[in-house]
Amino acid sequence: MRSGQFPERPEPPAASFSKRSGRRFVVAAQHVLDRIQTGRLAPGDRLPPDRTLAVDLEVSRATVREALLALELLGVVEIRHGSGVYVVDPAKVTRDSDAWFVPTTSALFEARATIEPKLAQMCAVRMSTADIRAMSASVSRARAAVTREVEFTEFAELQVEFHRMLADHCGSPLLADTARSLVSAEEHPLWVLLNQQAIGSPELRMQQVAEHAAVLGHIKKREPGAARAAMHRHVTDLGCTLVGSDWIS
Repeated sequence: MRSGQFPERPEPPAASFSKRSGRRFVVAAQHVLDRIQTGRLAPGDRLPPDRTLAVDLEVSRATVREALLALELLGVVEIRHGSGVYVVDPAKVTRDSDAWFVPTTSALFEARATIEPKLAQMCAVRMSTADIRAMSASVSRARAAVTREVEFTEFAELQVEFHRMLADHCGSPLLADTARSLVSAEEHPLWVLLNQQAIGSPELRMQQVAEHAAVLGHIKKREPGAARAAMHRHVTDLGCTLVGSDWIS
């Protein structure tokens, strides 16, 4: 089928799909993949809009976005911003691929929104003046990087550096290890795709820098409650922008 809607409701997911077939985004991705592998969608075809897929698959649009990001990460589809989602190579993924066993982006944002505001609060109390200066320098480098229009990977690393510094200086090794893991592209490769959406333009990059600067400002003033609130807004707004608000309880 070419660039159109699915003509009928999807079949129930195959019970043998994977040990984690209960994850909604995995099931949704498998439904899309089934249509690609059976030839109903061929390489070069454009998938229906996420709103249509959400209705056809009986899931939320946030779940559809997660499924499409996972399929792009695995090389099956290509997300072309402003154009749509296109089939690339249906032969790259098998039903038992370990690559499916990644946490959903919604789960990652839920964890980050719980842990990182606490880190900001703790840093406002425990962070040394020297460490605050180092973090301020990091934010300044990120701001300058926007002006210089550096490559995506360089700017993304500066953004992650801010979050790692919060973890490093919160004073809790266990929380720090968890927080560093949550923002690690090595452990959660979907961050690479998400960051491309979050910081894909100079305007979006400057917005991220401004939000980091707001958190840092409260840390400098030793305002733990305000630092926590600013970090919670930052993570929550980013999560809502990228995957919708279904993960917010």
